Amino acid sequence: MRPDSPLVIGTVEEAKYTDALLEDYRGNPLIEALPPIWSPRDVLQFMTSLPNIRPEERELERHLRIHCVMRLNNFVHPLNRHVELEQHLSTMIRRGYVSRNPKTPSYARRLRDVALSMQNPDIAELERQAFPVKSSTASGGALVGVSGLGKTTAIERLIMQYPQVVLHPELGHTQVVWVKLDCPHDASLNALCLEFFEVFDELFGTNETERLSHARAMNKDKLLRRMRITAAANSLGILIIDEIQNLKQAKSGGKEQMLNFFVRLVNNIGVPVLLVGTPGVSEILHHTFRNGRRFGAIPGWERLIQGSTEWEQFLKNLWRFQWVKEFSPLTDEIKRVMFHETLGITDLVVKLFAVSQIRAITTKKESLDALFIESVAKEIFYNVRAALDALRSGSEKELRNFDDLYEPIKLADYVDKATEQIQVDAPLEKTLEDEVLDLLVQAGIPEPVAIRAVLKTTCDDKRKWLRAALLEAEQLQNTHEKLGHPAGPGPESAQSDKSTEPKRKRKSPSMQRTPMLKAGKAGQVDKKTPYQSLLEADLIGDPIDVFLKPEVELRRRILGI
Repeated sequence: MRPDSPLVIGTVEEAKYTDALLEDYRGNPLIEALPPIWSPRDVLQFMTSLPNIRPEERELERHLRIHCVMRLNNFVHPLNRHVELEQHLSTMIRRGYVSRNPKTPSYARRLRDVALSMQNPDIAELERQAFPVKSSTASGGALVGVSGLGKTTAIERLIMQYPQVVLHPELGHTQVVWVKLDCPHDASLNALCLEFFEVFDELFGTNETERLSHARAMNKDKLLRRMRITAAANSLGILIIDEIQNLKQAKSGGKEQMLNFFVRLVNNIGVPVLLVGTPGVSEILHHTFRNGRRFGAIPGWERLIQGSTEWEQFLKNLWRFQWVKEFSPLTDEIKRVMFHETLGITDLVVKLFAVSQIRAITTKKESLDALFIESVAKEIFYNVRAALDALRSGSEKELRNFDDLYEPIKLADYVDKATEQIQVDAPLEKTLEDEVLDLLVQAGIPEPVAIRAVLKTTCDDKRKWLRAALLEAEQLQNTHEKLGHPAGPGPESAQSDKSTEPKRKRKSPSMQRTPMLKAGKAGQVDKKTPYQSLLEADLIGDPIDVFLKPEVELRRRILGI
């Protein structure tokens, strides 16, 4: 399994037959084992995916609300395009099975024709003339649209309504309803075939992929033939190939061979094929397919139009999910900015809305407005600005440079950064020790002395601890004064004398690295302590003399607490 393209795997179920309601479908176990045909209302309800939100969540701490915003990753507002897509998928699967009823003689005849065509095409053609094979009722389709419209998400959600494998014990038959693959980056047919067999290995616990990949005599043509036999024998309902724009990377003749293979699946075996890709592939499909009517484009997968009913409903539904403290109404100016920055690409709309909330929560702005959203868009869409400008221009020449339009924006990246920033900004809770230390410093006690006084007078009562610490600090200062250190200049005098102090010559690099070591060694000759040596060498200052500024009134006020 390729790590960058995980396989889409569904469920395995035993067949439960229901009336197919339509005469074309009755008596066909492959169709009667499928779920009932949905109405448009069923599709809209199924496709709706709205995150949970409670008003009280706006009062949660910032780091928690940022994680709430992540729920927008699963936001899906149903559109008319979803109804059309479901109807196309439903029709393609069922119509493809009409000519492949395992209860009819024509089913066995088709399987024989497939196998014989691969072994001896000439004999297969003679048999076909004597015993005609029932024409395929399958069709192909192409779903084309710019990145970010939710094509892949919609397809995967819709095919998951069907079991992937249906077991028919009475018939001794296994039906694979759907298989979804991604076209390899280099459009390699070998890679596509092996990915196809990976799906069957995953479903049935076999090891066919590894065996085929290591078989010396197994070339591209043999893999394709085996793939056709597997699809026919397992009554494959539909084959979906995503990222079909990768065909542009195929070697000479590669894309034509792959597309012709898809045509043969539809025409000869009766397996419907749905191709999904970006607009850059339209020209390839148009010029390559020999039977254009079998691969008609599924309409509706364009960007939302500014001011349209769908745009207004989409944005209004999305705007309800705010976790900033101040709920911001959806103004006309915000609508204008949202469309200008996203061009109606639904994925970009959701991501801009989500990241704007994350920024507002992180910076403590806690509200949304048009100017703020515009500034966020300039930041997060920086790498796709050229692609969006090409889309605005409508120039096909410029759009060819941006087949994928943009790299998907991951909300998780912004959540991680925002959480880190909140952790850095969050003030640490002060302990009782910190409070006493702060009061001592406010009273004019130098911090080094205050720290020693606090550590020597630990107490559970704040007032008692403060009194004891002040007395201890005074004793430390008196003891220091008795040592006879000359009073150094205070901060004010040090600042005033700075301009008149002669500039010292810059020391050589070697001296800059070892001045304290040199002073310490010199002091050892006179039997001085390291502290005295560094002090006399003017490498350290006396904290008491430099920072002490008695403020008697402030001390008295503190002592009276």
